[in-house]
Amino acid sequence: MVSSPMSWQSTKARWFLSADSARTGICPRAVRHGRRHSCHGSSSTARTSTPRPAQNSPGSRRRWTCCGFPFAMTGRGVTRIPTHLILLLTTFILSLPCATEAAPGGYVLGPGDRLSIRVYPDDHLAPELTVRTDGTIMMPLIGAVPASGATVPGLTATIQKQLEGRFYRAPSVEIDVVRYVSHRAFVLGSVREPGGYPLYQGDRVLDLLQRAGGISGASIGFAYLFTPRPGQGAPEVQQISLRRVFEAADPAHNLAVPNGATIYVYDQARVFVMGAVERAGSYEVSEGGTLLRVIATAGGFSARASTTKIRIYRGSPVKVVEVDASAIIKNSGEDPVVMPGDLIYVPQRFF
Repeated sequence: MVSSPMSWQSTKARWFLSADSARTGICPRAVRHGRRHSCHGSSSTARTSTPRPAQNSPGSRRRWTCCGFPFAMTGRGVTRIPTHLILLLTTFILSLPCATEAAPGGYVLGPGDRLSIRVYPDDHLAPELTVRTDGTIMMPLIGAVPASGATVPGLTATIQKQLEGRFYRAPSVEIDVVRYVSHRAFVLGSVREPGGYPLYQGDRVLDLLQRAGGISGASIGFAYLFTPRPGQGAPEVQQISLRRVFEAADPAHNLAVPNGATIYVYDQARVFVMGAVERAGSYEVSEGGTLLRVIATAGGFSARASTTKIRIYRGSPVKVVEVDASAIIKNSGEDPVVMPGDLIYVPQRFF
């Protein structure tokens, strides 16, 4: 079916100011809706019910105002749009939200990670999938796809290969990690943005410190790297000279960060409590403050806390003091005084 002249002109007016509209002085809005509105051209032809085409010769100039913006046409069918309108449109385009940034290629996927998968040209095939405990994702059309242990580029290539030929001629696959779960490390203490962060292949202490916004204190001292040892109670602790990390990226101090590790940056003014307490974090300590008082400030022991082997990490080189809090509670032990800069670790029971 052939479109009517009005529908053809309406389509044309959606995208640009037509030469016909410019020559007659009709506002593009009038062309789009098939009627006039309050934006009339400055020439007499724009005010008549039957506009007469104007014969613009090269070099002549024609003006009108539409929706508050002045337009001009110079010569035959050449339209100029004012600079301030171009800047307004540019600002609007730049303000539009960008797509989610893809995960760096070094992140290794694992169970619990949430993925957004888009397949083009079939836009509606865009599921969000979670890597299951068996390490696979259930992808529409192709079923179970191994994901655990793969990087995002690797999984993208696998899905694209399985779709190509069987369901699509030349599919394009994009994958973003919506939620990082399987590989994370924690940065706590004297940093600008303490918290948990995704862990990528090859990450070292400096990478995680940068991700946490850097050191918040005025002086660069030292940090602890806690590496979990499942089934062995307390984690392995390594002391790090931050000066050696920042100034020389010394591999003896800029250590590789394993999955689940915690980096604690020493804070000389506060005590940090971590492990099986209700509110892990850093706390001010008054002179003469004791271990149990600080733990009480942190909300007390959690239900699965092991109170017999609480550890206090102190100073550089690090000194470890082991305390039996259950004996203190029974009045058969002394509640030790804690000092600013101490790190208190409460282990968790595994039964």
